Amino acid sequence: MALSSEPQAGYSAAVPDLKRPGGIGRVFVLKPDEIGDFVLVTGALRVLEKHFGQASLILAVSAAVAPLARMQFPAATVIPLAFHRRQPRKLVNVTLINILLNLPALFKLAGRRVEAAVCLRSMRNYLQTV
Repeated sequence: MALSSEPQAGYSAAVPDLKRPGGIGRVFVLKPDEIGDFVLVTGALRVLEKHFGQASLILAVSAAVAPLARMQFPAATVIPLAFHRRQPRKLVNVTLINILLNLPALFKLAGRRVEAAVCLRSMRNYLQTV
């Protein structure tokens, strides 16, 4: 099956042209994993950086990874995310706690317009990401 640049039936033709420089203004990247996972995806982030420019990247990463992300991508906007880890034998609504912990980050993101979003989340524990 050959790939076509023409929109297929049922799909919107309003998709930005990723091949055209300037086709994308800001790119949101979600990577709320640990440091080792972030290091593994730096190659993919470098490809995005090369294509769209480092200043156009908005990186949402875990709070532990934020200093490394700022060091590796100084011109990118880095938004640290806080996560509550489920404690053994405690009945806790981790999803609600994580939403509340990340309200400041959600408000920062709400005021930003992005043209593309990339999720590089591993699916180890879905309760950490909302």
